[in-house]
Amino acid sequence: MIWEKVITNMQKGSDKVMAAAATFSERVQAELNIVRLRIRVDNVQGEVNEQYRIIGHTLVELNNSGSLPKLAEHLLQDEKIAAPLIEISALERELDRLNDEIRNEASVFRPAPKQSGETAQ
Repeated sequence: MIWEKVITNMQKGSDKVMAAAATFSERVQAELNIVRLRIRVDNVQGEVNEQYRIIGHTLVELNNSGSLPKLAEHLLQDEKIAAPLIEISALERELDRLNDEIRNEASVFRPAPKQSGETAQ
């Protein structure tokens, strides 16, 4: 009788350790995914900044050469400015997608609802 209780308690303890290990593994995997996504966000943001730099450089060149259009509409039609603006739009959509993925991965860290039969300590 006492040995049966010992075996039952050891099985329950083993199950709890296995559940904790699985939870820990899931959290570590989610953390790694978040870190990877944040690195990608930083890279994409760097690309956006590079596109802005190209636009600024083009504006300075146009101004220095005296060929800066008077109307903003004409300025935005310049190929050297229009192409980076299109690239910026695509990169910003990529940033939004990556941030959504980060939020989804972070949902792993929300506490799971208590299962019936568990006692609060």
